[in-house]
This record gives sequence, C-alpha cells and structure tokens, in this order.
Amino acid sequence: MLWDERLFTIIRAAGMEKDAPGPVHTTSEEATASAVEGGAEPAGGKHASPEVRLRRGLERLGPTFIKIGQMLSTRRDLVPPAVADELAKLQDEVPSVSWEEMEQILREELGGSADEFFAEFGTDPMAAASIGQVYRARLHDGRPVAVKIQRPDARQVIETDLDILLSQARFVAQHSEWARALGVPAVAEDMAQVLRAELDYAHEARSMLTFHEAFDGSDEVFFPAPLMDLTTDRVLTMELVKGIPGSHLEELRAAEIDTERMVQRGVDCYFRQIFEMGTYHADPHAGNLVAMRDGRVGFVDFGRVGVISRQHRSAVFDILIAVMEDDPADATQALLSMSTVDPGLDVAELQADIGRVTTLYRESQHRPDVLQVTLLETLAAMRKHRIDVSSEVVQLLTTLGVLEGVASQLHPGFSVIEAAKPFALRLLVKSFGPRAWADESLHALRRYRRLLEELPKSLSRVLRRAADGEFRLGVRPEGFEDVLRGLREMVDRLALSILVAAFVLAFAYIAAQGGLSDWIRWIAGGVLVFSALIAMWLLVSIVAATRRRR
Repeated sequence: MLWDERLFTIIRAAGMEKDAPGPVHTTSEEATASAVEGGAEPAGGKHASPEVRLRRGLERLGPTFIKIGQMLSTRRDLVPPAVADELAKLQDEVPSVSWEEMEQILREELGGSADEFFAEFGTDPMAAASIGQVYRARLHDGRPVAVKIQRPDARQVIETDLDILLSQARFVAQHSEWARALGVPAVAEDMAQVLRAELDYAHEARSMLTFHEAFDGSDEVFFPAPLMDLTTDRVLTMELVKGIPGSHLEELRAAEIDTERMVQRGVDCYFRQIFEMGTYHADPHAGNLVAMRDGRVGFVDFGRVGVISRQHRSAVFDILIAVMEDDPADATQALLSMSTVDPGLDVAELQADIGRVTTLYRESQHRPDVLQVTLLETLAAMRKHRIDVSSEVVQLLTTLGVLEGVASQLHPGFSVIEAAKPFALRLLVKSFGPRAWADESLHALRRYRRLLEELPKSLSRVLRRAADGEFRLGVRPEGFEDVLRGLREMVDRLALSILVAAFVLAFAYIAAQGGLSDWIRWIAGGVLVFSALIAMWLLVSIVAATRRRR
C-alpha cells in the first residue's frame, strides 16, 4: 500500500467517509466487553465512534502503525482521553511465520543451526507478534530458555513506515501552527527512536540484564537473565519464565493464585524501579506479568524501557506527595520545576487548577482508579496552560496510570495509592537520612565548585566587553503584539491617504491646464477616478474596522 493510500485509510477510518471500514481485528478486550454487554461491536463504519474508526484504520495499516497507536495511547498530554483509551485496545497479534523462514534468520545470526546451540528446540512459536516470534528451547546443560527471533521483513517494513511517518510529521508542522505548537516532529522522532530500539534485540538484552542484576536474589520478583553469547540484533535468548500470565485471569483463579499479593509485589517493584533505579519496565500490561509457581512475579518483554532523570523523578515524587497531602502550592512548584513554561503563564490560575486536582483526589480516594483520574486531570491542566514537560515525565505519569489499571484488572478494588504509601514513607525517611544528606552535600559541592571555577573567567569576560563598549542590555517586551499591529495598520493607512491626496492634487492641477493633448487629459481623469475609488475603499475599511472593534 502506498503512503497516500495509507493516509487516506486513516482519514476514512477516522470518520471522514461513511463507508464500512472493512475487516477488523477483534481484540480480547472487545470480546470481553461484547460478552458483558450482550452484543457485538457494530460492524458498520457509520455506527462506530471516530475513536473506534481511528483504531481500525491503524490496525489495517499494519504493525508499525499499531505500535504507534499504542505509544500514542500513553501520550495523554497529546491526545484526548477517549482516543487514548481506544488506542490502548490495539493488539500486536499477527499470523505466525513458518519455521523454515525463521530458522534461516537463526542461522544467519548465530552462525549455525538450532541443533548446534540447543539440545531441544520447539518449532511451534509460543507467541507471534509483528516484530518477532518466541520459541521454547532447552540448552545442552538442561536449562529451559525462550528464544525470540525477529521476522525476516520486520526491519524493512518498519523503516519504510517510519520514513513515511517522519516525512509527514515534518510536512504537517510546516503547514500547521497547531502541529508546530505540539512539536509533532519531535513526538514522531521519539516514537521512531522507541520502535528502532525494539528492533534491536541486543539493546533489549542489555536492559533485561540491568533489571536482572538489580533484583537478583529477590524472593518477590524475578527478571530473566539474557544469554549474551546466544543473542544478536535479531535473536534474543533468555531464561524461561514459567508461570501463568496475568492476562489469563481464569487460570489464575483456577490455580488459586493470591492476586492481591501478586499485585502488591509488582507495584512495590515498579516503585523501586522508578524512584530508586530511575529505569523502569515501561510496558506494564497484564500479559507481561507472570505469576510463578514459587510465588514470585516474573517480568517479561523488555523492548520498551523508560528512563527518568534524578531531578524529574524527585519532582514527580514531590507532586504525588503534595497531592496526597492536599497542598496545591507545593504541587504547582514541583510541576514548574520540571517544566518549560510560557513567560505569560498565570501561576495563580495554574495553582487554582492544581487545587481542583487535589480536591478531586481527596474526594475520590475510595475509587480504585483514583491515581489515573488524578494524573489525567493533571495532564489536562498542563495542556490548558501550555506547560511543556519532557516526554520522559509524560511516559512515567502514563505508566503509573496504566499500572493502576492492570492492578485493578488482576485484583479488583486494589488501590495503588494505598499500596504506595508505605514505600513513600520509607523513601521520605531515606531522603532525610545521613546518607541522603551526604549525597546531596557532595552533589551541591560539585555544582558550587564548577560555579567557582567558571566565575572568574565569566566575570573577566563581562568586564572586558564592558571596557570595550560592547556591554549591551537586551529588553524583550511581552504582550505588545496587538498594539504594534494597530500602530502598523495606522501608519499604513496614513501613508496610503497621503499618497492618494498627492495623486489627486497633482493630476487635478494637470487636468486644469490648458493646451494639453487629449491623451494626457484622459490619463489625468483616469488617475482621479482611481484615486477616488481608493479613497472610498479606505473609508469603508475604516468604518468596518470600527464596527468590528465595537
């Protein structure tokens, strides 16, 4: 399908056309909803909402656009909540590729057949996605492993689609003020970077190794270790996580799994990843959490990993604490500390909006989705005041909201906020401990040392420029655009009036002279008529402008 056909499909799916949208992939969430409500989702395009049509269009466009839709569902600072909720239903499920084709990739990457590196290798995939397929295998030393092999055409298809995405994002930004304000090219670049990282299995293995080393020996959670000698850019070999995926709710109930303890351990692990490590598993859907036989929670699929800086995670933690303590002033200051704001921002109005968020939290504490509701209202306030926060912060906030939804799915009624309070208390105590003070003091000393080292050079440079007469003071006034536009319009009208008057006087004098040829008189008369028309147009425009102002 050509790029213009793909774009037309999106437009048609979003509701610009009224014809039926064609074949639709039914997700597990939709099947569940249909069973509960006693009816299937309408097949006709005219009966579906624009959000549903958009999701269907992305599904028809293929794996790249499905993943883009999934990522957009986490950017609730860019898309409305209804669209984000619908895009979150996108499922990356495609028919499997034959083992013969996948074995060829394995041979090219590892330099030999599966029999050379594995004692056993199941040729039927455990899972099939748009980028790769996962197989169960056993090493020669008896260890069970999972082997993920990238599809033959995955990289080519995704790179082609990304080229379309990036070129169209730049085109839209060049012709749309709205797209420029949202930074659409930068958003597209972020998505492209995430997708390219998912194509690099060696990068995923390194991320997996980071988590494995951080939580090695834990009796609550398990992160599989990658086998780096059997891992390349397109083949990933890792320890096999045995258990029941969180998405298989019936199996969890049949096995009498304590889902409350499972969720508690998963949430505790997430808070440790975010606020202690600064690196976290950024795809927390239920299928990526596994209830293991020994009671631990296993994590799988590390293609999407989030990173949050020390400054930003501290600010996010301060916002959460301020909201829980009903302190909108502290929450506002924490938000501003990690944001780029317009100079004309009304801080008092922003604090009032944040106050409404804290009030909403206080009144909704009994709800299991209180965290998600609070985060959505915070993002809405950021959109309203055009507060530009880095994508890593938005991804973190959205991940916390998704985590709450997964927790409620696994154990209805579970409150992530309540579960996080003991962790928050421990982190607060730790942040005021002797070691934290020592770390902060050393960090401050490093900053002040750089300041003291740079101060003499900067001061000498300023004094030298001042002595040479190069010292300048720049002042940029704000809010005078309308005044300047009015002055410019007034000067233009005055200049046009003077010009018309000059033409009238000059050619009236010429026409009054005797003994001139007829063609000169005709030119003078024509100029006078033209000047009269301009004068009438000028008068009408002034009257119309006055009425518009009134």
